[in-house]
Amino acid sequence: MMTMKQQKPRKTRQVLKFSVLVFLALAIAGGFFAYKYVMDALRPVSASSEVVTMEIAKGSTT
Repeated sequence: MMTMKQQKPRKTRQVLKFSVLVFLALAIAGGFFAYKYVMDALRPVSASSEVVTMEIAKGSTT
């Protein structure tokens, strides 16, 4: 028969493994959604709009 001292480290290891897996899953999901959010923010609003070239005259900035 196992005593309480022999069972505790096994249960602690199982809880630790589960906690690490949950943390990794949340980190991966968060990274995925953050990547999609940033890529959508950097994408142009309309791909069909024309390219606009602007010229800033010398001395017009501070």
